Amino acid sequence: MRLKETELYLGDNGRCFCGRSKCAGSTAFYTNRDLSGQKVEELRIADVLSTGLDPKVFKCETCGQALLKKSKTAESPKDSADLKPEEV
Repeated sequence: MRLKETELYLGDNGRCFCGRSKCAGSTAFYTNRDLSGQKVEELRIADVLSTGLDPKVFKCETCGQALLKKSKTAESPKDSADLKPEEV
């Protein structure tokens, strides 16, 4: 199964990239594994929030696609339901 273009993934050594073939690379895009053979993991909003890290810092290293952005209707989101994936 191919990577999803709208999602972010973590590769070997913490590399963060989106599912576009130009960003993930052909190997990861088609096989879900990076060049070293390690499986790439989908970066989920809930996982980031559970660690206490700021999810706004996670972006594709190639194109800059962000993991999420603030909801336009909420001044200060309280949980992941108020956060939406970044639209590029």
